[in-house]
Amino acid sequence: MTKRKIIQGIFAVIFLLLVILGTIQIWLGIFIATLLLTPFYGRLYCGYVCPINTLTEATRPLARKKKWPVPRWLKHPAVRIGFLLLMVVVMATTMRAGKPLPILPLLSALGVLLSLFYEEALWHRYLCPYGTLLSLPGKLTTKGYTVDPATCIGCRKCQQVCPSDAITMVDKKAVINLSECLVCGSCAAVCPVKAIEIK
Repeated sequence: MTKRKIIQGIFAVIFLLLVILGTIQIWLGIFIATLLLTPFYGRLYCGYVCPINTLTEATRPLARKKKWPVPRWLKHPAVRIGFLLLMVVVMATTMRAGKPLPILPLLSALGVLLSLFYEEALWHRYLCPYGTLLSLPGKLTTKGYTVDPATCIGCRKCQQVCPSDAITMVDKKAVINLSECLVCGSCAAVCPVKAIEIK
């Protein structure tokens, strides 16, 4: 078991305990802390802390072998902004009414369900409101997985396994968009020439 998996497991237990104890609001503090660290260390929340990503990875064996592609219209920036605003409005409205909804558990269920049938990027990059927020300070980061262009052979294996569509090909070489990278390490794990390292 890798160090990342152990850390994911620890935070998954913490998340579950908070849900059971009815104190899930504490999770907001964890999210804000990692949000503030994002410019310095990348989207660590997504790769190490997020219960939705942990559940998504755990349920991959149950997913469709050939997943549906992300609909083109859902890739429009207005969609992710709109979904984020919808979440904020729902949270504010229900809290004001004194009946707050368990937003994070509901989003976890939605993220896992969608990822069973669609490419994971649908949730991670285009719908997840937490991912949308993290992508903003993520634009400032210089830390994360990077590709050595001198070593890269352009096989696209990293691009095929990236769960957030963070990898593109430029001049037949892989390039990772750090603001969208989940810091999961899937790309480095499949690179046949070890051209990808975290820096």
